[in-house]
Amino acid sequence: MLKSVKYSAISLTHNCNLRCSYCYAGNKIKRRMSKETAFNTIDFLAEQCNGRCVATFFGGEPLLERELLKEVVLYSQKMYGNKIDFRVNTNGTKIDSDWLTFFKKHKLHFALSLDGNSKQHNMNRKFANGKGSYNMVADKLDDIFTFDPYTIAVSVVTPETANCLSDGVQDLFKKGFRYVYKHLIILQTGKLQILKV
Repeated sequence: MLKSVKYSAISLTHNCNLRCSYCYAGNKIKRRMSKETAFNTIDFLAEQCNGRCVATFFGGEPLLERELLKEVVLYSQKMYGNKIDFRVNTNGTKIDSDWLTFFKKHKLHFALSLDGNSKQHNMNRKFANGKGSYNMVADKLDDIFTFDPYTIAVSVVTPETANCLSDGVQDLFKKGFRYVYKHLIILQTGKLQILKV
């Protein structure tokens, strides 16, 4: 018998507008979840959770699927009220006033992928053309903190950026983050390991 579901991830797309060097998802392809599958996922979660549960939109970059994400949230709230709380993991490049308005209205919060200062972030988190994505995200932080001053920064540290760790964390706190969640990627005996701290 399946135990009650408390947390889940909904991968709306395998596509992403960034080409992060440490991404574990492989080549980015324009492959998206169908609306039927997404709605079936919500039905399944509503049936399997005991009380309430949390569903996090994931990808790829979930905000590339603007209409699908919105349709899923509206469907869930129409059918099941507040039984499912939604979160979003995003690289932040697609956040705009429309998204923030929608998030506020429907009580969604998000974790923002930001690896530290510009040097640390841009070393790995680049667009397909090789340009770093730091400025595009950092320029939105005032609006993001107005929406939610407790927005979490999710940062990745690789062997190449380890010497920036202290400066990167300090930069994130200076920018206004109160919570920073670190993933440490290390190579051990030729195998990739991801440690969460």
